[in-house]
Amino acid sequence: MQKPSQTFSKEYVIREIETQDHPQLLSFLKQELLPREFLFAKYLEPLSLAAIEKSKVEDEMLHIFDAYLASGMLHGLVAIQLASQKIVGLNLFFITTKNQTVVDQTAKILEPTKSKILADWYKCVLTPIEEKIDFFEKFPGIKSTLKIDTLCVDENHGGRGLGTALLQEALNYARARGIGLVETLVTSPYSKKIFERAGLVVITEIESRSFKDSTGKPMYNESRNLFAFAMRLYTDRKTDF
Repeated sequence: MQKPSQTFSKEYVIREIETQDHPQLLSFLKQELLPREFLFAKYLEPLSLAAIEKSKVEDEMLHIFDAYLASGMLHGLVAIQLASQKIVGLNLFFITTKNQTVVDQTAKILEPTKSKILADWYKCVLTPIEEKIDFFEKFPGIKSTLKIDTLCVDENHGGRGLGTALLQEALNYARARGIGLVETLVTSPYSKKIFERAGLVVITEIESRSFKDSTGKPMYNESRNLFAFAMRLYTDRKTDF
């Protein structure tokens, strides 16, 4: 059955991800997200990997995204350019509960990974982020959250409101399902403005050099503040109340 879509201007449509989107979606992630995403790109930078080795790590990362999508753990929306029918933006998110966090879901996906580089990244960067803030404790009464993992727009289609539209559709998605909270970690000044305009507020800040490897060495050479955002949703449905 065709999932509902939202026309955005005369050039684009925003809709839920469908199975047939996966190959193009993974290609978009490799071209648009992985080279620009601070936590991933800046983690690889000081490792000085040869091009072929870096490509293998990126392919393993894409395999993890694919496994997330295939398992139904990762949900999302895509912005499609009508003229070309190409994905030009996306918003990927998890639905979490107190007993099924992203860390729990990731453990199932990571188990077969062959990349020590990626395993270390998840262990020393992503897991501490997830463990730093307990949204269910901070917002009593919440039973589920929509955790935005990736919000990305093709640079050639930037400045047209696609990022804002993708975020608003995610908020609508959450409200329609009675999800009580939207949360995310923002690593870029551009994205920070989008979330602030949408009404999300900063819950805490995390400094990039606070992430340490097993020897106590900082995982990042560059210092940057990361912002954990959240917004409490009030819906007509009773799922979360």
